[in-house]
Amino acid sequence: MQGFVVSVYDLGCFFGALLTLVVGEKLGRKRMLIIFTIIMGAGIVLQTASHNMTEMVWGRLIAGIGNGGNTATAPVWHVETSHPSAKGKAVVKEMAVNVLGFVISNFVTLAFSGYTTELQWRFPLGVQLVFVAIILVMVPLLPESARWLLARKRDDEARYVLRLLNDHDIEEEFEQIRGSVKAEQAAQGSWSQLLKGGLATRRVVLGMVLQVAQQLSGINVLAYYLPVVLHKSVGLPQLTARIAASANAVSFFLTTLASIFFVDRVGRRPLLMAGAALMAFAFLGVAIGVGLGFALPESRGPGIAATVFIWLYFTSFSTGWISVPWSVYILQNSWSFGGYILTV
Repeated sequence: MQGFVVSVYDLGCFFGALLTLVVGEKLGRKRMLIIFTIIMGAGIVLQTASHNMTEMVWGRLIAGIGNGGNTATAPVWHVETSHPSAKGKAVVKEMAVNVLGFVISNFVTLAFSGYTTELQWRFPLGVQLVFVAIILVMVPLLPESARWLLARKRDDEARYVLRLLNDHDIEEEFEQIRGSVKAEQAAQGSWSQLLKGGLATRRVVLGMVLQVAQQLSGINVLAYYLPVVLHKSVGLPQLTARIAASANAVSFFLTTLASIFFVDRVGRRPLLMAGAALMAFAFLGVAIGVGLGFALPESRGPGIAATVFIWLYFTSFSTGWISVPWSVYILQNSWSFGGYILTV
């Protein structure tokens, strides 16, 4: 039941991302975020006020739909409003903000873990509404994507946005974006073209496989269940497990932030390959540590070793795999088919 309640949120995220494919280009970046944030807020309210498991599951599903729509929209909007030379760093900054939310959630749950009343879980769920309110207040103040405006022939508005975002002459960038949009609109394609082979298929598969591999590396499992894993599998006391998880979250945030300085210098492939090798090594160490912990229940050494290897996994993930698949997804897989921008 615990696994189902946790996982149904990701199921909602999946449906929200699919909805973005249908309505994202029609609504635009700002309206997408506003509408799906309201959906997410409704799900959070339902979870916080729930009195049975059915209401909790529906609340998580609805909140997931809202988050899925936002996740598929915000990084694209961020990159579209970034300078061409800073798009890689923009993706890393986006991921760093996500991890900062992970840090906050760890410390909130740590702070309320000692309560024995319903406040223990209602407050950590309800406090998410603070961030919903911030989004709803701030997004209307931000500029719409110039690319999206040009795709709707709203050239004057696009120029205005570019002037807001740049302190130099914007005509060259304006013409580059307009030329790119026209090329996309002129390319009449179909869904079958994505699967028939060639460059289009290669790019789509590359974006999809990297996104799938990112999740199959185990990041969400450990992020969601790390206190449980440290307590039940590694053998740490429950409070110690929560403190260790919170400390790991801070380290995760700092190493993600540090990758801003080398993500564009090292290159995408070396970061992915080195990160995958280190993550595999880290999981091997975790497996050995946990196994020895069960074999030697009186010894603290295996549990400490497993905890260190879990930290190594998060550090390795944060230096490349957290951002590079998104960079490929956003920068290489935007195609115009049948009037929609298909971001696979």
